[in-house]
Amino acid sequence: MRYGYISHKTAFSMPINLSKKIIIKCQLLVENPKIGRKRAELSKDIYSFLIDRYCIFYSPINDSGVIIQRVINSSRDIANIDFH
Repeated sequence: MRYGYISHKTAFSMPINLSKKIIIKCQLLVENPKIGRKRAELSKDIYSFLIDRYCIFYSPINDSGVIIQRVINSSRDIANIDFH
């Protein structure tokens, strides 16, 4: 799993402990790809998982892992975000 993108892009905008929480939850999602909420209204294979004020959007890969699509503040309007 690649961590560079999350840590690089968020290092100045969120506390380190929250970054670590998100990474730990992403590892949980890799091990249990379908524990999140299916978000068919956004895209066919998108799931979401809430952590603090952030929502992890991801796609399972044949029950063997996930692709993290976005990590977004839960206060944002997600209706206009392209998940394709």
